[in-house]
Amino acid sequence: MYFNKKKFKKQDWMLLKLFIIGKCNLNCKGCNAFAPIADNYILDTVSFESDCRHLSELGAEKILEIQILDGEPLLHPKLNEIIIIARSYFPKTNLNILTNGILLLKQKEEFWECCQSNKVDILITHYPISLDIKSIREKIEKYKLKLRYCQSVAPWFKIEYDLTGGHNPENNFRRCGGALQCVELRDGKIATCQNILKISYFNAYFQKDIEVNETDFIDIYKVKNMDEILEFISKPVSFCRYCTLKTMPVKWEISKRDISEWT
Repeated sequence: MYFNKKKFKKQDWMLLKLFIIGKCNLNCKGCNAFAPIADNYILDTVSFESDCRHLSELGAEKILEIQILDGEPLLHPKLNEIIIIARSYFPKTNLNILTNGILLLKQKEEFWECCQSNKVDILITHYPISLDIKSIREKIEKYKLKLRYCQSVAPWFKIEYDLTGGHNPENNFRRCGGALQCVELRDGKIATCQNILKISYFNAYFQKDIEVNETDFIDIYKVKNMDEILEFISKPVSFCRYCTLKTMPVKWEISKRDISEWT
């Protein structure tokens, strides 16, 4: 309800998502991040530090939370470095990692020490898989970290795209449950929706042409101040026309990489 009231108004702050790697070790059917069909994208730490430095100069205090995710962040070979960079430029921002939890107990001590020293929370998303949550909790308690784990019985949902792009962007943005909560930073660009800068995975794999144009994101190096970004994320973009906003319950399973999982 809070975010619905803030739509179409310049934001006071933003929640920022960092999608640091395309691949995932789970590959769920209909994955919103397109992980089963993603390319080998890995966030470059040099360009990431440049982005963080610039955003911090524009207004670090305006970024309330940074969430590291997608497809499975623990697969990134330089995750510790990403954590350190993010914390150094955003010392007061809530920083967390969203993971499926499968690789948590395989992490080296350096990872846990890095999370502890940089005050990183661990968020585990729920999937119908077996996790040794007791051992995970013990590890997290050992390093005095915070854990959020939601064990839900809610159904798995498929989010559909309309390849014709025949929907009204303003109406979709008004109804969208992810608006203002899925703002993505990637390679110097900020998009209002986490899928705008990842739809290229879908296009390449299925040979489609869902369009992303320069008005669908904002270049952080071309703005004069943070207010321009906060104004930009408060409104719909052309890409919104491709979303049906239908959330159809489906049985959770591993992806078969069929286009029907997303359309």
